[in-house]
Amino acid sequence: MFDDFPLLKNSIYLNTAYVGLMSQGLYHFRRKYDLDYINKGDHIHMGRHEIIERARNSISIFFGSELNHTFVSSNFSSALRNILKYIPQNSNFLVLEEDYPSIIDLIEERAFKFHKIPISANLEDSILKFLETEKIDVIAVSVVQYISGLLIDLDFLKKIKQNNPKIIIIGDGTQFLGGHVFNFEDSPFDFIASSGYKWLLSGFGNGLFMVSDNFFKFTKTNESIFLEKIYDGHTDLLGLESLNYSINSLLKADFNSLIDKKNKLTSILKKSLKEIGLLDSLSSQRKIHSSIFNIKLNNNDFKFLIDNNVRCVKRGNGIRVSLHFYNSKQDVIGFISLLKKLNRDFSLN
Repeated sequence: MFDDFPLLKNSIYLNTAYVGLMSQGLYHFRRKYDLDYINKGDHIHMGRHEIIERARNSISIFFGSELNHTFVSSNFSSALRNILKYIPQNSNFLVLEEDYPSIIDLIEERAFKFHKIPISANLEDSILKFLETEKIDVIAVSVVQYISGLLIDLDFLKKIKQNNPKIIIIGDGTQFLGGHVFNFEDSPFDFIASSGYKWLLSGFGNGLFMVSDNFFKFTKTNESIFLEKIYDGHTDLLGLESLNYSINSLLKADFNSLIDKKNKLTSILKKSLKEIGLLDSLSSQRKIHSSIFNIKLNNNDFKFLIDNNVRCVKRGNGIRVSLHFYNSKQDVIGFISLLKKLNRDFSLN
């Protein structure tokens, strides 16, 4: 499967958190779809209900969600915007500072009251203390923080739900779904959504969301209401077919074993960054972490990495790198070797 990603042959690709790679398999699938479009014209669109239901079914199987809890979208932001309009206007939100901008922007757009708490190594304790003093109706967080890579403790969120069953938990899964093993029905989330172009490797124009029965009750909605939104107007059918193709490819390739490989590589990278003094304090203090790391390097360092065919991106005050299952131990070794060539004491950063 790893030969299915040509870019890996001439670069160290550490940028899945920005854009996931397209496989050759998906490329050929999409070409065939467009060829059918050329030859069938309007008949392509006549099958849109089947395409949508096929994608919903694949998502349901992959993420362990009931079919009537499972929906498609064009991206995370549109999914969140569509569901926020059904949340009671007097709801009180808890969000995180420096979280993904769409979350806070869309909550502000709907004029909800919200409180912010800072992201820290002791994030879960901060949330718990806040809930002891403030009445919160909805917690809205990214499961994995897009700048730092902090992975929120899902067991902690489960305890929050157990102790506060009326709290609605909204999750941004764009940096999580496809990069971690996840079962929705066993999760603490009442709503979780993701775009498909990052860890799900599905290209652009597709996304998904899942909701709980509790969410239906809280918002006075049901499956039919969300399906009406999905079927209303134009749908990127190629995007949804791409999402369906990629999810089924991950299932066939034994997704759990792929994530196990990714987790082992992440441990190697984390240990290596710590040894050379480039593991940030937040990551070093967390027992669990994602495969996203923010490294405190400057613009010249970034240019050096880019010039040496390392794909990464500037985020926050540093350089963000991320590993997926298609990366190799050689990628990690090569990357650390380049960092050592910068030849300075990183503890002084």
